[in-house]
Amino acid sequence: MASPQTGSSAAPVSRTVAVNYLRAFFEYVQRQGLSLPELLADFGIDPAEREGRVSVADCHRLFRRAAELLGDEDIGLHAGELMRLGYYGAAAYAALSCQWGREAVGYLSRYQSLAMDVGAPRIEPDGETLVIHWHTNAQWRQNRYLADYNLSGLLACSRMVMGDDLRLVRVDMAYAAPADASALQRLCACPIRFDQPVYRLAVPLSMLDYALPEPNPEVCQAMARLAEQQLQLFSRDDGFLSQLRQQLAARLGRGAVSQEELAAALGIHARTLQRRLGELGLTYSQLVDEVRQTLAAAYIRDPGLSLGEVAFLLGFSEQSNFQKSFKRWFGETPGRYRRNLV
Repeated sequence: MASPQTGSSAAPVSRTVAVNYLRAFFEYVQRQGLSLPELLADFGIDPAEREGRVSVADCHRLFRRAAELLGDEDIGLHAGELMRLGYYGAAAYAALSCQWGREAVGYLSRYQSLAMDVGAPRIEPDGETLVIHWHTNAQWRQNRYLADYNLSGLLACSRMVMGDDLRLVRVDMAYAAPADASALQRLCACPIRFDQPVYRLAVPLSMLDYALPEPNPEVCQAMARLAEQQLQLFSRDDGFLSQLRQQLAARLGRGAVSQEELAAALGIHARTLQRRLGELGLTYSQLVDEVRQTLAAAYIRDPGLSLGEVAFLLGFSEQSNFQKSFKRWFGETPGRYRRNLV
């Protein structure tokens, strides 16, 4: 399989973070005894809305408040250690299912904005190392909590796959040196520089030729297609489409959602909704199909959900319709797809 293009082809209007990507943070603060509903109340974040997005500014304030309540300036590092591949979405599963490290790096680079849109990463060889640069704005450069969370989460997931084979050569952080950098030093186990113009991570160049343990071309292609669809929608999203997807995802578990129902939930007329979708190059049925496909990719990996429950949560009244749609999305039946994940 050809390695995917690196770097996002377009940038959304505002910098945002996916709610799904914040699940490790939610889990960490709850483990530390904080009430998640109380913590999130002032930010309008619903952790159940996996399609939701939060501004980078709000994320920084959220992490800062939790850090103050817990007395934990390393909260980003600690929360990131609980990261799971599924929190990155379809791109992570595409990366996990490909054959070589170079493909995995390409997928994670191209689709990073779907999890956290903080500046497109640039990847280039430098002698015997492979260097990943994140060119960011002034606000992000001093956002220690999210930078730590991003690094810690990336390392946690990479080490799930590579174990001790993953070794860092050096790390550059754009924020100022903290009073105590020992936790970061333990995590990286390599030279670290602070107050740098960009965030930078260097690994051995040989990582490009690392053979992943469980390549699956069919799963890789299906997840890459899904990630590409999501990226194309995200890149032309003005905020309205995000609202649509969030509202639709929250209602599918109650059954099929009509265009009129969704319009009413947004406080607009059905004709206005149809016109706005047309401006985005979408029909209502295409929107429903895309949201269902995204949710299906997450639900099918939850062993606590039966296939019937997955169908119900996606708003299918007939199991047969769910089976047909799933096979169209991913190239195989949900039962076979789930078995191949084991």
